[in-house]
Amino acid sequence: MAPQRVEQVQAVLDLVRVVGPVRSTVLLSGSIPRTLNRTDLWQQPRYEEQLWNEVVAAGAGDLRFGDYGVVHPIAGPGFRSKHVAVKYSCPAGWVYSRERLTEDEHSGVDSSLAHTLRRTCRRLVTSEHFAGPRFSWGDREVAAAADGRGNGLGRRSKPVAIATSHHLAYLAARDR
Repeated sequence: MAPQRVEQVQAVLDLVRVVGPVRSTVLLSGSIPRTLNRTDLWQQPRYEEQLWNEVVAAGAGDLRFGDYGVVHPIAGPGFRSKHVAVKYSCPAGWVYSRERLTEDEHSGVDSSLAHTLRRTCRRLVTSEHFAGPRFSWGDREVAAAADGRGNGLGRRSKPVAIATSHHLAYLAARDR
């Protein structure tokens, strides 16, 4: 993180404190892109968390951390994606597991959406980033899907629910 960025945040905090007493100050940001354009498993830094860590280390111990979680705060275009993605927060940054839906590959039991979610979960479970099935409800769902179990995997909301559960548990564990 550039030192001038930390200095800029500190200057804004100083201005806020001059205005008057505030109950709390929160560095709120999000680095989830509006759309993803890759498939497979890849990692991206969490710049907002890096910045917050550095500002706190520089003396702003009362600054709270806030982020938009696993979705971009501005809704994307209103079309159905032809992909399934699980967004996973970890100390090293964001980890994305994303696959294209394939109608001809799914088993007779699963829908194409469920089959693709199982593949994305298997990739995540076998990565070094997986926190384990006991970490959160979402992590249990990831492990179950990877093992061929799980419920509701054909719903479009399932990857977001999984990622949100894991993300909230990650934030709670980080603040201890």
